[in-house]
Amino acid sequence: MSWTMERDVEAGRSVLNFSEWNGSNELATQAGSSVVRRDMPPKSYLILHDHAKLTDAEKVELARGLHATFNTRVSVE
Repeated sequence: MSWTMERDVEAGRSVLNFSEWNGSNELATQAGSSVVRRDMPPKSYLILHDHAKLTDAEKVELARGLHATFNTRVSVE
């Protein structure tokens, strides 16, 4: 189980790593939309982390926060 989790974390960081602000985070502009579309977090993550399931209102707030952080336009409808 831990190997699966480690693989998922490494795969995610290779695409978008919030720990490296100096790096290229081109997909950061799509982060909020990914949450609203239910692309993130992955279903496999939610199976293991029930507390990570967000209500629709929480998803909208997270998307708005990501929008504000990256100064992007995010559709939350």
